[in-house]
Amino acid sequence: MKANAIAFLTACVLLFASSAHADTADIREWLVPWPKTSPGHVFVDGGGRIWFIS
Repeated sequence: MKANAIAFLTACVLLFASSAHADTADIREWLVPWPKTSPGHVFVDGGGRIWFIS
């Protein structure tokens, strides 16, 4: 029983450790010309232009 618990915990640790190494993303922020707004639903079109709802 104890061996099963140790095997299970080891498998869980390995599973979570492997998922913790996700790809990194390049996050950039820009100021928008509308004060006190929260732009959302950001979308990048095929031409690389960024669209959002303010």
